Amino acid sequence: MDQAEDANLTNTSPAGSPFNHSTGRRQRQRLPWSIRLIKFAFRALGTLFPALMSILAYRLWLSTRRFPAPARERRVLEAARTYQFEVAGKRVLAWTIGEGPPVLFAHGWNGRGAQFAMFFEPLIERGFSVVGFDAPGHGKSDGNSSNGLEIVEALRMLQAEHGPFAAIVGHSFGVLCSAMALANGLEAARLVSISAPATVEGLLDKFEKALDIPKPVSERLRLRFERDFGEDVVLRFSTEENVKKLHIPGLIIHDENDPVVPWREGQLIAKAYPGALFIKTTGLGHSCVLRNAEVVGAVVNFIGQAA
Repeated sequence: MDQAEDANLTNTSPAGSPFNHSTGRRQRQRLPWSIRLIKFAFRALGTLFPALMSILAYRLWLSTRRFPAPARERRVLEAARTYQFEVAGKRVLAWTIGEGPPVLFAHGWNGRGAQFAMFFEPLIERGFSVVGFDAPGHGKSDGNSSNGLEIVEALRMLQAEHGPFAAIVGHSFGVLCSAMALANGLEAARLVSISAPATVEGLLDKFEKALDIPKPVSERLRLRFERDFGEDVVLRFSTEENVKKLHIPGLIIHDENDPVVPWREGQLIAKAYPGALFIKTTGLGHSCVLRNAEVVGAVVNFIGQAA
């Protein structure tokens, strides 16, 4: 890395969202009874039936959950032009607001495109349009499961509709998919990474520890990923590796109190990304960082430099 800037923005907002299986961490004091039952099943049956339990682990990894959208998200989409397209047989909802160079927003696992609502008006006022979507298995799109390849394909189809992007703003798993897409031909002038995991391997480790998955199941789980997505799947979807290939300005934002993806992973991404700027926030957790006025201002100013 040629340059890294480490700043601090402070806020006392809580972390917010519940257990996210893809990262293997929880943000509430007590896990849901269903998760506790799954943990018990892996402890009791994992070493006896590793092949069978690896199928369960694989399905859990790919499964998605939906959470109610707050009023602020519903309001912002009232002004949007919505349309649909299909990825892997699933209907995907997409939308755009405003006129001008498009800025694409890629949400995280179990998230929604409208979670970036705070960014929209400031960008539109700066002369940009905003483009969002609910990934397959998320929000108002079809399905109860998804994977990185489906999300990358959705990003490519959005580019076919809107042309090269002035910037891509990603959150968490959305950054992982965006970096993979950019390293393989997607066009954008800038990348903003918020609360992103550095590697798939790290996500798998957290997932397995959170569910008490024993080693025999873990080994078979990885074999299933390699069978379905290729032996190099972990490397292909490594944010840390993919940003090394990028030649566009990057802004990396991560909160030091993130209970889902430790902030050191954001630091690893920033160090690997040539010339990237790094902002470390305080007290915003994993998702509330998307609603912080100082973060929004920093991102809008960074994207505005492209104009």
